[in-house]
Amino acid sequence: AIQSDTHGEGTNLGEAVQEQAYLFNQRLILQAGIRYSRNTTESFNRRTSVAGTPPTRSSWTPRYGAVYRFTNDFSLYVSRSETFRPIFNVNPDGTTFKPIESEQDEIGVKVEGLSGKVSAVIAYYDRTDLNTLINDPVPAKASLGYRIQIPGDQQKGYELDLSVAPVGGLQFMFGASKIKAQALSGLLTANVPTRPRNPLPVRPQGADARRREIIRRRIHAKGRRQVA
Repeated sequence: AIQSDTHGEGTNLGEAVQEQAYLFNQRLILQAGIRYSRNTTESFNRRTSVAGTPPTRSSWTPRYGAVYRFTNDFSLYVSRSETFRPIFNVNPDGTTFKPIESEQDEIGVKVEGLSGKVSAVIAYYDRTDLNTLINDPVPAKASLGYRIQIPGDQQKGYELDLSVAPVGGLQFMFGASKIKAQALSGLLTANVPTRPRNPLPVRPQGADARRREIIRRRIHAKGRRQVA
């Protein structure tokens, strides 16, 4: 039998501005930006004819960072970013969810050798996600598709990315990470690992992935202006 028939939809408006500056003969690169996000969500339960219209949510999320090249082969970078991600899915009864908010601080170094044929990036990061979405802890409700939001989770860890290009057109990439994570509520959940180790390259998602890729491209540019 059909337990629920719920329709949900939403809109997300985002506007952003970003600026970058080069100082000290382009050895120091400063980057700063800010984004405004506005999210609306609606739901309608066709079985009960109950509509859900939670209030509009909005947020200003900054991000900024710096790269300093001590030499052409050794660079240090620091960055901070905040994100605001709306959730357009709804529960079977039509209830909606708060947007997921994240904050991440990161510091790392990049080293190159053999005329750029070998490069390595070592980074430490501290990330906090608020309003984490998980399956309902009650098995009967989880089987029907219900989910809940917990206060959030925090992840701290190290990442190593190694790139080797022995000849033109051939590149090998290796990666490793060590992460320590915990739920902010103090309770362990199935969606929050405690101490995973991953021998494969670890990549951030969404806006964080683009931010890190941009900042690493700046390092690799060796002072030349690039547009990612």
